[in-house]
Amino acid sequence: MEEKYVGLKTCPSCKELQNSIREECSNCGHDFTKIPTVSDNKQRHGCLTTWLIFMIIANALSAIVYLTDPDMVQPGASEWMFLLLAFVGAFNVMCAIALLQWKKWGFYGFCLMAVIACFINISMGLGIVSIIYAPIPVGVLFGMLNIGKEKKAWPRLE
Repeated sequence: MEEKYVGLKTCPSCKELQNSIREECSNCGHDFTKIPTVSDNKQRHGCLTTWLIFMIIANALSAIVYLTDPDMVQPGASEWMFLLLAFVGAFNVMCAIALLQWKKWGFYGFCLMAVIACFINISMGLGIVSIIYAPIPVGVLFGMLNIGKEKKAWPRLE
């Protein structure tokens, strides 16, 4: 039977060019009809998963504290600062979820929120330790994204 030619596609397994109407690779037998899932292609290092879950919990709790009892953090500070810090915490939760879904914007979102948190801490008159603290979790996250040989996450982020 003669094979009809429609176009070419590359096999994700062996990287050989294949006729686009084929349902499996003629070289390695890869099934083109199978829908790839994130778990098929990407595995994250256990330390990174743990850190992202920690970031979700810590930032969610921070946002709740900033909204419910701001005097516990810094008595007498402006209410808008705590609203902004609650937003930073909530956005960081979204960034961690984005990184769990392999989205690179999640990392850049963490970086932006760390800069905003530094400015808020400065405007609240907090000490140098509080100001320096904001970028530390981002540095740890960057390290976590770059550990592991075959499970290194940074090159796999979309």
